[in-house]
Amino acid sequence: MITLLRILVKMEVGNILIRVKLKGMLASSAGFRDKDMEVESGIDIHGLLEFLEITIKPSWLIASVNNSISRKTTVIEEGDTVEIFIAGGGG
Repeated sequence: MITLLRILVKMEVGNILIRVKLKGMLASSAGFRDKDMEVESGIDIHGLLEFLEITIKPSWLIASVNNSISRKTTVIEEGDTVEIFIAGGGG
């Protein structure tokens, strides 16, 4: 019951609860690897990157929503798990 009330309150104020997982260097710079956070309803991955103040170019990042590689324009929904990591490189 408390969880349902918590979700309803978040919906009323326009926020959603998601889980964010950062990999590698991103986790080190952000100070966390795995965190539940409240974000604005309707936010997409690009907006989440700005919210997290990730300064690495988005084209160098890969995002997964609920274990599916996703575009930066993918809108995040209540309860989603978003993983962000740097694309591998070589040379």
